[in-house]
Amino acid sequence: MKKILSKITPAVKHILFTNILVYLSVVFFDLLFNININFEYLGAYCHASDKFNPLQIITYMFTHDIVVSHIIINMFLFLLFAPNFENKYGYKLTIISYIIFGISSYFCFDFGINKELYYIYGSSGAVIGFSFVFFMNNILKWKKIIYNLLFLIFLYEIYVLFQTNDPFRFITAYGHLGGIIGAIIVFLYLFFTKKGKQNFPFSYINLKF
Repeated sequence: MKKILSKITPAVKHILFTNILVYLSVVFFDLLFNININFEYLGAYCHASDKFNPLQIITYMFTHDIVVSHIIINMFLFLLFAPNFENKYGYKLTIISYIIFGISSYFCFDFGINKELYYIYGSSGAVIGFSFVFFMNNILKWKKIIYNLLFLIFLYEIYVLFQTNDPFRFITAYGHLGGIIGAIIVFLYLFFTKKGKQNFPFSYINLKF
């Protein structure tokens, strides 16, 4: 276990532990006090809701459903993509990017749903954000094709979710789409910096603006 943790980059480790700590808090309050703190406090409601609090835009991206499979899947995918990001761009930018992906995910949900009764929670928007940057950085590397296929599966999932009439699936779809939009913003920033161009597979193209 110690060897596994030693291979996880620092920012990824801190984000991972924060997600786990928040999840344990959700379980604790649910089992002992029968209080769903995702619903009451940590989940992010649309801005038109009476329950909306600006802090929710940050807290929601560290929350998960009490069903343990939710956090296991999200954190597994996070560990697949985020360490690669941190190895390329560093601790600070990894933390900032996680927050940007999460905020973008919220605003996409807020714009798309905008109903007082609905709220969003979970880190999947941020996870998809890291997968998008990974995809763009490794798009020409065949050894990474399995990872790249995962991102394409995410895109297909978003398309499928938008074909349903279930508002809760719409929440997931908008949240995931928002993560990609945030990732595009971060990726464009990285692309137009020297460090970003060095990591981009088309860096041999001499673009001048």
